[in-house]
Order: sequence, then C-alpha cells, then structure tokens
Amino acid sequence: MKAIKFILIIAAISMISCKVKQTNNNTQQQIKPLTFEQLNGNWHIIEAMGINVELDSVLPTLNINLNNMQVSAFANCNTISAQIKREPNDNSIIFYNSMTTMMLCPNDDIDNHIKKAFELTRIFTTNQNIIELKNHDNTTVMKLKRLHK
Repeated sequence: MKAIKFILIIAAISMISCKVKQTNNNTQQQIKPLTFEQLNGNWHIIEAMGINVELDSVLPTLNINLNNMQVSAFANCNTISAQIKREPNDNSIIFYNSMTTMMLCPNDDIDNHIKKAFELTRIFTTNQNIIELKNHDNTTVMKLKRLHK
C-alpha cells in the first residue's frame, strides 16, 4: 500500500513539473521581435554611441513616423530630423537627409551623439521592449525604449 501511494505521489509531481515546463516554453515563444511597422511611435532614447543619454531634466525622445517616413529626435536642446528609407531585408532602417536646429546649447554632447547615431543607423533589432539601432558592422549606435502614454 505504501508503494502504491509513493508511486502516485511521484506521478503527480512529474505531471505538475511537466505542466510548469510547458507553460514556461509557451511564455518564451510569445515574445516576438517587433516588425518594421511596429517601430512607429514615440521612443525614449536610452543610449547613443555607447553613451547613456538619460537626463534628469530632459527626456531625450525619438519619434518614428512611418506614414511620412520621417524620424525626429529631441535631445538636450536641439531637434534632429531625417527621412527614413528601407532596403529589401526586414530589419533595414536608414536615416538620410538629416538636419538639426543649431541652438547654442550649454552641453551639446548628447545632441552630437544622437546626430552621429542618425548618420550611422542601418538596421534595427529588438529585445523585448528595447530597440537597438545598429550600423553596417552590427554595432549598436542607439538604444530605444517605448514611451508609454
């Protein structure tokens, strides 16, 4: 009788652990990379050219408008904008014809890092809620996080 109880307990534990493992696998499969169309909207700029650009007083932002194929960023005190084009591959995104306002800023390092990242961007990759814009060598030039409304 003890042997039967022991076997039933082991069987129950095995079924529970299989169910937990199956649930974890299903959760991992639900996280999908963003498509090009899902880039549309407002993003918080976390990093540009390897430099953390999060500020206490100003939130550097990037707006991707796919309807007009334009991108704009507000960094420290200047606005940087460009047009967007794509190459045939799915994760291509290129910023071209960029322009910036030329206000005299007390610290324009952040503006310069974001402007340089615009010039170098060729592809994007996603990792959950973070987008990485990368150059032709697959080096990250800017990291973005979705702004919540």
